[in-house]
This record gives sequence, structure tokens and C-alpha cells, in this order.
Amino acid sequence: MKKIFTLFVFSIFTVSFLLAQAGFPDITFANGGIFQGDMSGSQDAGNDVVTQPDGKVLALFSGSFPGNSFDFGLVRLNYNGTIDSTFAVDGVFHYPNSLGSDLAYHVELLDDGSILLAGSYAPEPSNPEWMIIKLTPEGVLDATFGVDGVMIYQVDTSEDYIRSLAIADDGKIYAGGFSYVPGFIYKRLVIGRFNSDGSIDTTYGTDGIFI
Repeated sequence: MKKIFTLFVFSIFTVSFLLAQAGFPDITFANGGIFQGDMSGSQDAGNDVVTQPDGKVLALFSGSFPGNSFDFGLVRLNYNGTIDSTFAVDGVFHYPNSLGSDLAYHVELLDDGSILLAGSYAPEPSNPEWMIIKLTPEGVLDATFGVDGVMIYQVDTSEDYIRSLAIADDGKIYAGGFSYVPGFIYKRLVIGRFNSDGSIDTTYGTDGIFI
């Protein structure tokens, strides 16, 4: 049976009339202004993009890597839309988890060039928990954050997802998302605050969480 890939596409547009007419793809980027990539060997779902000060592009995706369900993936592109092979492993960071599907939703670039990735981690298929990953500017797990670069937090005993991050001036991390009511289909909005090292800030809300 023919394999069907879901590719994620990134377009960079320019307002400079020297490169392209306003509102049209910048043909100097990737293939006619569009990057397409099969990152995992199967389905890839792109969810967030951020541009570095040097013009390189960080593209976050959930990828169906061999042997796993969906895992966190991050690819870095050069300014011209080619994969930056100096980042992580041949341009792609992959956090494997064979226990269930991890869904990546948000990428945040910090002032020092470090990178935060946020979404959900599945210790089992039916019970995802909050996850934040911190990478060095080179795309390597930052061992000073969480446990070996990874923070996993259970809001409640049902499904928990981070959908967005915001960084305060003091370096504290605000995570916004939702948590299902155990045994029900209903969701609750949740905000959690974490210290810059990935530990929960228990001075916020109730033990670090507002529901």
C-alpha cells in the first residue's frame, strides 16, 4: 500500500519589491517560497514557528517517528529555507516516547537563544500530561532544566495539554492550557507558573496552578 505523508508547509513572504510583490511568496526561500519536509518518515503535523534574530526559522511539529506514535520534533531552517544541519541531529531535534502520543503545540525562543517546547507527554495512551522541554541554542537538551531538560507535570488524572507559553521579565514561565475533568468530556482552562529551572512555582495559585 502506498504510504501517504502529511507534510507541513512554511511560507515566508516579503514586503520588499526588490524580492517579490507584496502578498506573494518570496521565491528566494526554499522552493519558490515554500518549504515542504518529511521529517519523521510518516505523518508530520506542524503547529508553531518562530524566527531567530539571525533569520533562521524554528518549526515545531508532532511527527510519527518509526517505532513510536507522535513525538515532539523541531527543525531549524536557514534564512534561505534549507535545513540547518548544524542544529540538533542533521537539523532536527526529536524527543522519543514509545508509551503514547506526545503533541507539540508551542515553541518559545528565549533571550539567550535557548528554546522552550511545550505540549503534552503521554506516560500511557489515555493520560497525557503537561510537558515543557528546554533546548540549548544548538538543539541539545538543557540538563539544568527539569529532569535532564524535560519538565512533566500532571494537572489531574485525566488528559492535560499545554497550548501556549509566556515568559515573564523575571524568567518565570506561564503555561496555559486545559485539563479534562476526570470521567467527563468537559475541559477546564488552566494556567501554571514554573520557575526558570522547570520547577513548579508553588507561590502561584494553588500549589502553582490556577484552574
